[in-house]
Amino acid sequence: MLADPTDCRFVSTDECGSFEGVLIDVRTPEAYDEAHIPESENFCVHQVDFLEQVHEVYPDRSTKLLVYG
Repeated sequence: MLADPTDCRFVSTDECGSFEGVLIDVRTPEAYDEAHIPESENFCVHQVDFLEQVHEVYPDRSTKLLVYG
């Protein structure tokens, strides 16, 4: 279910603007409601089923995800 760790890397804020993929905000829904990056989706990392929720919405493991929070 998890991506190969070698496919993961940190990106700068400059790179975020040109990212082609899905932006995932992992903060609480309350924090997301206060402010978030436009077009991002909220999946709270504190939920026990966090990975299952993301996988349910994005089952294709080749989908590029940028996770922030």
